[in-house]
Amino acid sequence: MLILLVMLAAPAVLGLIGSFTSRRKLMYAAFVWSLPYGLYVSVASIPSIWNLFGLMLIFYLISALQMRK
Repeated sequence: MLILLVMLAAPAVLGLIGSFTSRRKLMYAAFVWSLPYGLYVSVASIPSIWNLFGLMLIFYLISALQMRK
C-alpha cells in the first residue's frame, strides 16, 4: 500500500500542484516519477483496469508539453 501511495498518488498530487501553478517542471517531474511504476502496472496485466495508468502517463506528458505554449 505504501508503494502505491509513493509511486502513484504522490506524483498525481505533484501533477495537480503543477497544473494549478502552471509550472512545467513539476509536470515533467510527475511524469518522470510515475513512469517506471506506471509502465509496469499498465503493461504487466493486459487487459485490466490498471492499463489506465498508461493513459495517465500520456496525459502527464501532453499537459507538460501544452504548458510550454
